[in-house]
Amino acid sequence: MFRLGLLALFLIFVSFGNGLADEISERIKGPGMENTSPGEFKFLVKLKNKNTSKLIGAGILLKSKVVLSIGYNYMDMKPEDLVVVLGEHDRKDDSFSQTIDVDTIKVHPQLIKSLGTVADVALFKLSKRPKIGDSYLVETFGLENIISSKNKEKEIFGNSEKCIVPGYGLTEWNEETEKLPSKLKKFVPQVRQQNECEKFTTDYMKQTFLCSINDDLTAVCMYDGGTPLLCKKGGRLKLYGLTTAGTKYCSVGLSVFTRMSRYYGWIKRNANLLK
Repeated sequence: MFRLGLLALFLIFVSFGNGLADEISERIKGPGMENTSPGEFKFLVKLKNKNTSKLIGAGILLKSKVVLSIGYNYMDMKPEDLVVVLGEHDRKDDSFSQTIDVDTIKVHPQLIKSLGTVADVALFKLSKRPKIGDSYLVETFGLENIISSKNKEKEIFGNSEKCIVPGYGLTEWNEETEKLPSKLKKFVPQVRQQNECEKFTTDYMKQTFLCSINDDLTAVCMYDGGTPLLCKKGGRLKLYGLTTAGTKYCSVGLSVFTRMSRYYGWIKRNANLLK
């Protein structure tokens, strides 16, 4: 579930999506990683390179033609180089999947490629509306389910049972091997207070990030860029963050997320413009 970058402890920014993966036999990385059920995250999508069919990362179907993800992986890409895959739970079974071209990429203007740590968020307009409904395993997430204020984040610190991170990314990575799971995975993140995150890496930016540090070392990994940090609030899943970074080899339990409360205004304004 990650991106190659510059933070201490080999913190890797999620441009992890641009490498090559040998899609071979499944092996779960991290004891906390579990399979999801079909339709459990119907708003989750894949973003792939149209020319190579390689997985780049994940995103959320925010509105019927608008996808929300991180921006770093797509700064040098043109819309015609991307496709979005919806409704896929098992990559070996495409009976529900829909593949749609991208019409527009809008990256936050404050995102700087040389750093990749600030404003890592982007919106993608699809070329057409997907088929939506339970029978297609596709649904929109909705702007109303994004956390819009920092004050609303407090209840998730130390309440890990409320949160979940689903992802299509690697379950194993070393210098010789990359393995993608067959089915969409999920894990429960241990979301930490900001002072704990700052102790873990000196380059942590508390104004733009949230983090989880799992005692069992389960974490995001390559190709998870843009996958959501979701937590229950009022009986519904709310979006608190998007995966932006992790550590080399996905091996120390650290996951870093772009905090949605910081960029909610930009997301709402531009998502409405792209509709």
